[in-house]
Amino acid sequence: MVGGELNAQLMSPSTSSSDVRGSLLLFSLLTGLLQAFWLVSMKFNLFINYYPVGFIAHVLVYLAEFALLYVYVKIITKGSLHQLGFKRESRWRSYVAIGFALATFHNIVTFIISATLIGLRYGYILPVYIHIPAYFVFAWVISILEEGIFRGCILGQLLRKYRSTTAVIISSIMFGLYHIYYVPLIFFRGPIEILFQVSYAFHSFTAGLFLGYFYHKTGENLLGPVAYHFSSIFFNVPFLWIEVAPVAQIAAHQLSSILNFVQILILRLIRREVFDSPELV
Repeated sequence: MVGGELNAQLMSPSTSSSDVRGSLLLFSLLTGLLQAFWLVSMKFNLFINYYPVGFIAHVLVYLAEFALLYVYVKIITKGSLHQLGFKRESRWRSYVAIGFALATFHNIVTFIISATLIGLRYGYILPVYIHIPAYFVFAWVISILEEGIFRGCILGQLLRKYRSTTAVIISSIMFGLYHIYYVPLIFFRGPIEILFQVSYAFHSFTAGLFLGYFYHKTGENLLGPVAYHFSSIFFNVPFLWIEVAPVAQIAAHQLSSILNFVQILILRLIRREVFDSPELV
């Protein structure tokens, strides 16, 4: 299987088990930090008045998670972000273009169907001149962070121990678990809240399957998944859901989940010569 430089330096057979344990610890710390943010947000009603205090707090949490990722890669594993998969090598421009195109396809289909059939309402909450630069930076931070953790660290290391299909599925389950808001479930245990969280986790799981497959098929290059992740967030966030019933949001999650599987099929149909890695095994 084709792999990056991280394979030789960090993922030898004698150290792969300890590295996987380290990445699992990283996942636990990051998930705990995000849940702490949700607890503080509920305690101080940050989501009721999200701008500007809640938004700033949200950004600071992701910056703290990014710092943990940096410490893990540079100090604990003594690697580099390039070795993690942020590498401008071979066909990286094609990967970025594919990521952008698929995110555009996903957002257009989601917007049309959800606005016309599901009944979601869309609109700007912030003025555009504030919204665009703020979310441009925010989307990059989230994309680099989550792809670095879940594809670069976790999936990259799981691929050294397991078959590629198994590794992608495990990392995708973790990606889904990461996106569950456990704190609201503790305080609000109604069936709609539980169903919403399950729906969101499954949507994140399917996104993890697509992004993991994308990462594997591009020879463990993160630039394509990051381009997709950024484009998906940045071009979708301006259309925030306003006063929408949870059932409509759940339907939108599942629409997005279906599109994630469609995107995997699209990747499989693209000529093999475009990519640097074989199919999943």
